[in-house]
Amino acid sequence: MKKILFFLMLFNFTFSQSNNENAFIGKWQVIPNSNTNYIKNKEIKEINQAFDNGIIEFELNNSFKITLKSKSEFALMLMEMTKKNKWRYNRKKNQIMVGTDKDNYTTIGFEFFTKNNEYFFKLLESEIILKVQKIK
Repeated sequence: MKKILFFLMLFNFTFSQSNNENAFIGKWQVIPNSNTNYIKNKEIKEINQAFDNGIIEFELNNSFKITLKSKSEFALMLMEMTKKNKWRYNRKKNQIMVGTDKDNYTTIGFEFFTKNNEYFFKLLESEIILKVQKIK
C-alpha cells in the first residue's frame, strides 16, 4: 500500500511539474500596457509599445512565431530575425529561449509567470514585462 501511495504521489508531482513547464505553450495576445510609467528610457518604452496587440506563439513542436502590428523598425526587425526560429525551455532558470542551434537560442528570451491570475512574459535582460492573454 505504501508503494502505491508513493507512486501515485510521484506521478502527480511529475504531471504537475510538466504541466507547469508547458503552461506557456499556445498562442498569446499582448495586452497593451498603459502602465509604462515605470519605464524611464524612451527607446525601451517604444520597444514595449511595439508589442501592443501582438501575437506570440509557442507550439508543441518547439516552433516559435511572433506577429507584431507595429510598423516600427524594431518590430519589423524582430519579426524578420525570428522567422523559422525554435524555442527551448531552460528549467533551471525558468527561461524560454528563442533562436536556432547556430545562434545557441539567443535571439530573444522570455520568463513566463503569473500574478493575480494574470499572465506575463518578461523579456530577459530588459525591464519590459508584457501582459498577455491566451487566445489558443
